[in-house]
Amino acid sequence: MSNRLGVGFIGSGFNTRFHILGWRGVRDADVRGVWSPNAKHAASAAKLARDIGVGDARAHRSITEMVADHAIDAIWLCGPNHTRIENVEEIVAAVKSGKGTLKEFEEDPGPEVDAIEAYCMAFRRADAQAVQGFDPKFRFYRIADIDFSFRLRDKGGRAMVVPGLPLERYEHRLWEATTSTERDRLSRRNFYRFLDRWGKREDLLVGGSRQ
Repeated sequence: MSNRLGVGFIGSGFNTRFHILGWRGVRDADVRGVWSPNAKHAASAAKLARDIGVGDARAHRSITEMVADHAIDAIWLCGPNHTRIENVEEIVAAVKSGKGTLKEFEEDPGPEVDAIEAYCMAFRRADAQAVQGFDPKFRFYRIADIDFSFRLRDKGGRAMVVPGLPLERYEHRLWEATTSTERDRLSRRNFYRFLDRWGKREDLLVGGSRQ
């Protein structure tokens, strides 16, 4: 757990560069990201931060991606005044949706990810036995694979994507045989069970906790 503050910048013009250059006098904080509607300018500002040694900054593809980045604890609004309302609205929407927390997961190319869906999951028998396999309380299958992934991660395991496998996914019979209303009810029940167990363990996410 780091005591250093990770900061992301919205904007890549004079204001952002002025702050980055002044960051050499800031203690216990690092510049970790830059977003701009001009991706080339964002990359240039991030490179400036790295070049002068004030943080391992990278250019983000969106404000939402920046909010979800566990390396970033605070966001500096340095874009033009007329864009600030929409920028703040995107920040708020991302926070409310649970981006970058255990309340939401998205597909990711990896190689390391937070969890693996059981549509195609491989693991060592001994590792599965060490965490007592899938939790039988998840009688409906949704989220059981994510819970299993987190129990493996809690024991020091890693979830890795292996791209390019010659696989074809077919319809899930249980899913297709269940009404949409019942799917939602059972899925929510399982998700709440998952959050009860892991909701405060953001340290298990790739990139670790924001704390």
